[in-house]
Amino acid sequence: MKSEQKISDTAGDFTATFDGGDEFGYSVAGIGDVDGDTIEDIAVGADRADDNDNGNGSVFIIYLGTDGKSDGFHEINDSNMTGSPLDANDYFGSGVANIGDVNNDGNTDLAVGAYFDDDGLANNGAIYIIFLTSSGTYSSHEKISDTNGDFTATFSSGMNFGQSVGVLGDIDGDTVEDVVGGAPLDDGG
Repeated sequence: MKSEQKISDTAGDFTATFDGGDEFGYSVAGIGDVDGDTIEDIAVGADRADDNDNGNGSVFIIYLGTDGKSDGFHEINDSNMTGSPLDANDYFGSGVANIGDVNNDGNTDLAVGAYFDDDGLANNGAIYIIFLTSSGTYSSHEKISDTNGDFTATFSSGMNFGQSVGVLGDIDGDTVEDVVGGAPLDDGG
């Protein structure tokens, strides 16, 4: 290791405000240069962040400088997502992955886990596909869960789908990246 730069609520010129237990850094993904300054940027999950004091979670798009410090950020949470889709303790931000440009608008998109989402049954979990603008801010989303997103998998209560997320490449050959979601408490039927 040549050097390191910590980013937290007290280091790295990061000006977000946190409460104890927000779990900033629970997940991290490289997202390319979303702000157009030729420097790679990152998405960081804080799955228990207290947006509206209910622990529904947040994802921070952090614009990095050449020194590895924050040159600014955009927070994605229930307050700025269309329709305020998150409920208390959904743990949005438990997993985050760069899935390329899914909707072909020229911008990076993200898959974000919310493993305590209650669609269908308690704590089934969900994955949100987050569409970003050209500056890396939230544009819109699509939810994949037991009851949303045309997902036909069989869910069981408390399976925690979306605790982790990843990108698999284009497995089905439709030119769109495919996503995998962990469900560590799935009982297999």
